[in-house]
Amino acid sequence: MADIKINCKKCDKELSVSEYADEVICSACGHAFVVKDPDSIAKVMEEKRQILKERSDSGSEGIPQSLSVNEILRKTASPKKKSSVHGTFNKMLIIFAVVGLISYMLRYTEIFPAELSYMLKNYMPWTFVVLHFLIIFAAFKDNVFDGTLTLLLPPYAYYYLIFKSDEYVFKAIYLGLLVGYGGDFMFWVVDKNRELIRIGNKFLDGGYE
Repeated sequence: MADIKINCKKCDKELSVSEYADEVICSACGHAFVVKDPDSIAKVMEEKRQILKERSDSGSEGIPQSLSVNEILRKTASPKKKSSVHGTFNKMLIIFAVVGLISYMLRYTEIFPAELSYMLKNYMPWTFVVLHFLIIFAAFKDNVFDGTLTLLLPPYAYYYLIFKSDEYVFKAIYLGLLVGYGGDFMFWVVDKNRELIRIGNKFLDGGYE
């Protein structure tokens, strides 16, 4: 029985697993996924071993006798398609740049009508609140642990979105909106917290009278 190398479907880390493995848990990100049908993998491995044996017996050149099974698989496998990771990152970067530029222009320039800029300034914080709940929903959809952390620790939502989420378009749009309205949102959050503290103190003072 030999090991084969596959890539994690979430973080793309190369993993070494048994040729008869049915399910794999990534040692880097903890993602569990089903690999190719183990029977078909074993069949392919046996075929490759037979090829190695026949070529070694015949003394044919091109594949040394000391070549490992994994090396044979790499040499005899079909050419892999170019990874789409760079393409996805480039698309995300373009979306982020476009949304960030538009949001910055809406907030800090006078190119657009003043009424539109004023309306967006007032309502954008609520938009971020809605987007925050969407992040929580996405985190719960991914796993309960991340969902619970994003629900209980709001700053963790940003860590999850930037470093763990696979929603690249949503990530780019959210970060682009922060370019123009992130400061307003932070001040809005501070003001709302102060207002809640005042209401709480007033309630406690009234309760102890």
